[in-house]
This record gives sequence, structure tokens and C-alpha cells, in this order.
Amino acid sequence: TWRIDEGGLDALYVVEGNDRAVLIDTGCGTGNLDALVRSLTHKPYDVYLTHGHVDHAGGARQFGRVHVHPGDIELARSITREARQSYAASVCGHTPDMMADGDFPVVEPLYDGDRIELGGRTLEVMVTPGHTAGSVCFLDRDHRILFAGDTLQGLQLIAAPGKDRKAVLTTWMNKVEELKALHSDYDQIAGGHGAVDDTNPDNLLALGRGIL
Repeated sequence: TWRIDEGGLDALYVVEGNDRAVLIDTGCGTGNLDALVRSLTHKPYDVYLTHGHVDHAGGARQFGRVHVHPGDIELARSITREARQSYAASVCGHTPDMMADGDFPVVEPLYDGDRIELGGRTLEVMVTPGHTAGSVCFLDRDHRILFAGDTLQGLQLIAAPGKDRKAVLTTWMNKVEELKALHSDYDQIAGGHGAVDDTNPDNLLALGRGIL
């Protein structure tokens, strides 16, 4: 398992099994992601997105095929080069070089309960709406890691837009309760911006309850 820090913008992950590998998220797309993944593993790999925000799906156009939940397909497809540059500049204070945009890749939809078989290693897909409508997490029971995207992110809570903000937050909290119930199955949370130290997300749930 490798964590890729895209200059403080986000965290991507390469997860390798005996037969195949996956790249989880594509960041803003500031560098040649395929070359980077190939430097880590020689096995064939697929690309999976935890959600459709610019800092996680911005590099998707570097690939011919990506897996994403239907709830975030249009969100990911709508990302522009200008949006990538703007986000990077807001975090870094300058605009890094961006890889050229191509056509948006072919989409393979992700669904709750899907299993990604890598050979001696399995990632379980858990749909966790709240941060976005189509956010997902990937649970690796074999190595006791939860790849959480931005569903679990320290003490920072960012919920998706919606007419009923309380409903959006309640949906997120219900999913986090499900993740909490599974906390005996993982020791590490690999978040979309680095490791999340608290593997039992009581602090986040308390924050959500306080907002409600």
C-alpha cells in the first residue's frame, strides 16, 4: 500500500494485490499519474474514485476508464482545468503545472457491496453519501485499512449542498455510524488528505450532533 501526497492538495493511494492493483483517487492531476503508478507496481491496475470533487477526480481525464458511484459522475465530469488550477492555487499559494485535459474517461459505475478482487486482497465498496451524493469508502479487511476519502476527515466536516441541510448531515451521520460499527475491522483510516488518527469516529459524530 502506498500513499501519494500531491503537494499537500490531497492524498491518493495505490493498493496492490497478488494479481492486480488499484489507484484510489486521481487528485488534481498535477503530474503524470500513470508514470507514478507504474513506478510503484508493474501489475495491471484500475482507477477508483472516492468521490467527484476537484481534488479527488481532477486527474481522471488522464485515464481511459474510471470507477465512480453514479451519484458523482456528473460532478466529476464537470471539473474544468480552471477549477483544478483555482483549487491548487488556494491551497499552495501558486498554481502548479497541470497535465493537459483529455476526454472524460469511460465510467464504470460503483455500487454498495461491490467487491474489488486484487488477488489475495479484497476491497469492499461502501457507499457513504453526505460529503457528496456519491461518496464511497473502500474497506480492506485483509490489511485492516479503511480508505475513507473525505467521509472521515479529522475534525473537518464538509457536507454536500442540498435544500435540506439537516437531512444531508443526518444521512452522513447514519453512514458514519455504520463505519463506526465496523471499527473492529480496521486499524487505520487512510483519508483523502492523509491519515486520520481517530479510527473510532466519535469526535466527528459529536461534531455532527452539535451542528444539528
